Amino acid sequence: NRWYFRGRSLLNTSIDYIVRHRGLYLFGEVARSENGALATVNGMLASLGGGLDMALCLRHLEPDYQAPMARAFTENTRAHNETGAYLGLSFRPSSLLTIEGFADLYRHPWVRYRIDAPSHGREWRVRVTLEKRRAFECFSEFRNERKWIGTASPETAGFSGLTPSGLTQVRMHLGVHLSKGVEWRMRINWARLRQEGILQRGWQFHQDVIYKPMGVPLHFSARIAWFDTDSYDVRFYNFENGMMYQFGIPAYYGRAWRGYLNLRWKGWRDLVIEGRWSATGIAKKESDSESARPASDVGLQLYWAF
Repeated sequence: NRWYFRGRSLLNTSIDYIVRHRGLYLFGEVARSENGALATVNGMLASLGGGLDMALCLRHLEPDYQAPMARAFTENTRAHNETGAYLGLSFRPSSLLTIEGFADLYRHPWVRYRIDAPSHGREWRVRVTLEKRRAFECFSEFRNERKWIGTASPETAGFSGLTPSGLTQVRMHLGVHLSKGVEWRMRINWARLRQEGILQRGWQFHQDVIYKPMGVPLHFSARIAWFDTDSYDVRFYNFENGMMYQFGIPAYYGRAWRGYLNLRWKGWRDLVIEGRWSATGIAKKESDSESARPASDVGLQLYWAF
């Protein structure tokens, strides 16, 4: 907490720029907090021709930079204490095929939450997508992340040493438009985590049905998912459809199943009635405090524009 802001007022100044030239787009910002610390984020978007696009983002935020409301492109939750470089590429050799990937390298010169020493990490991801509009979408994705995390050690009298953490994730997705307004989706996730010499694994599988035909007042979306992970550290985040102006990205972990059903009826004079039901059932109890009965949520929303 040494560099966190304490006080009643804070003055920040910054200057930003944008430069456009044909297929090149440059942008960036340099900021200074009241204590004299600096932060800068600079990037480039470029269309290289032949279906190849590139994105580059460089960042340097000093440990004592203070901007509680800033939302920068960082690995950190707060906008400070980080230097990094991000490179992304997108290649479309045909109208159906897209190959995308990115690599991100970063380091933290000052201590972080639960990490009592300077640390660094890197992450990269590759996705191959085969898609035809209003027909199908299929992609495979491979992600790897390696970073240093803190670990408690009795010999260091409270000081947390550093240990490497390596995470590998594989995702496969298939979506098919069965007819106009009816879509079916399937997704498989698999992960492996090696941390403090311990190997953990997990998998997750779900199917979605989305029904949105034209000219029909009733729409719905539904999901059923199964997952099994060794711990919370091998969790999977999945987007969930909700009612109007609502959505969720819960973490799937443990050994359980989860399902939800959204109903939407648009009737007389823009009157919209929506309902949502969701439930999570634990297939294997990890402790006596966990209930074997499914935990469910029910929501109802009325929306009328006039």
